[in-house]
Amino acid sequence: MSQSLSTIRLSWASFTLSWISKDATSCTALSTDGIWTGNVIVTGSRSLNGSVTGTHTYTITCSNQYETVSDSVTVVVVAPLSVTISVTYARLILFAPNLGQPAQTLIGTVSGGISPYSILVWVRTPSGALISLTRSGSTWSVIPENSGDLNFGTTEEGIWTAWADLQDNSGQTYRTASAVWEVAWHPVHGRP
Repeated sequence: MSQSLSTIRLSWASFTLSWISKDATSCTALSTDGIWTGNVIVTGSRSLNGSVTGTHTYTITCSNQYETVSDSVTVVVVAPLSVTISVTYARLILFAPNLGQPAQTLIGTVSGGISPYSILVWVRTPSGALISLTRSGSTWSVIPENSGDLNFGTTEEGIWTAWADLQDNSGQTYRTASAVWEVAWHPVHGRP
């Protein structure tokens, strides 16, 4: 007698278990999440839905008059990957740090997926130039001190745009919505 469960690794909570048992007269199923239990046919498949995030083990045990054999598969169910990016300042002054004002700070948060995360932050200047910065971790930031530019996000007048591309350890990818801010030249001491 022999049987096997197909090995499954997935990133969504809907999947199919398949098994083949030769010379078995009965089979039973058991799962750590409780959604697959009881007697099952000796060869078949079962679609499972609604498995919560986490690691779950599905075991089938088949018997005949001579022996009992078990086999298991472990399924990792992860939440869909999601990332947010936000700006600290919606409006900034051109070369603000030179005037004692702050430069831009970008903040990102990752949820779901499987760490480690590979993050590429993109910043488009008003003139269309693209700046890329690499980050990692479930929370990250781009600040003047770690961007390589103490005037980060204030060196051109106009609308700046930032977004992030992310990949997790399971290969899922995600692109954030864009975050924008405006940089303008402001009058100093009442002069235009």
